[in-house]
This record gives sequence, C-alpha cells and structure tokens, in this order.
Amino acid sequence: MNNNVEEQLKKIVANQLGRNVEELDINNELLNDLGGDSLDAVEITLSIEEQFNIRIADAEYVNLKTLQEYAELIKTKLEK
Repeated sequence: MNNNVEEQLKKIVANQLGRNVEELDINNELLNDLGGDSLDAVEITLSIEEQFNIRIADAEYVNLKTLQEYAELIKTKLEK
C-alpha cells in the first residue's frame, strides 16, 4: 500500500508538472526541486483528494515540501 500511494502520487505530480514519472524522486521538493508553484500545489492537492477520496485542508498542505511529506499525509488520511 505504501509504495502504491507513492507511485500514484508521483503520477499525479508528473501529470501536473508535465514531467516523466521516472524523473521524480519521493524526496523531491515540489517547489524547489520540481519547479512547481503554489497553483500547482493546489491542483495537485485537488487531484490527490479525488484520486484517494480524502479531504485535505489548506492548513494541512501549505507547509508540505517533499513528495514524501505529501505521501505521509495521504497515508494518515487513509488510515482514518
């Protein structure tokens, strides 16, 4: 399940940023490493909510930097 979350997350991010999944590493920072911006973060969060059928509050995602941090939040939400 954990790797599945990470792989799905990488597909979402790659799609939003126009990159290949193979280019992404779970430790990449969305803004600094991948060139995303705040609008990308919003769009990625909306896609995550839809893909995983979870809700993420603004206060929860605004401080997330790495894909790993996003994955951990998703896993936490799925466990509830």
